Amino acid sequence: MKVLIDSLNQIANAQKIGANIVICTHSKILEKVLFILTEEGFVRGFFKEKVGTSLKCYILLKYVNDRPAIQKVIFESRPGLKTFKKMERFE
Repeated sequence: MKVLIDSLNQIANAQKIGANIVICTHSKILEKVLFILTEEGFVRGFFKEKVGTSLKCYILLKYVNDRPAIQKVIFESRPGLKTFKKMERFE
């Protein structure tokens, strides 16, 4: 779970500075989340590559009208907390 949270933070920070690509540590759950983000149009795509002995994810960021496709990332977690929020689209 830490890899997923760190990767989403990296994506949000990279889009703030206008980067085109983010390189993250690979995990299966991150790959599934990236697949969904790609299908929903929040990132252009991603691919994985073996670098040395580890696997890395290369995430291609997307911008709409020179604004990041992902505007805000909110993490809400603590033991035993289960809340569901309605998704808001920023278009």
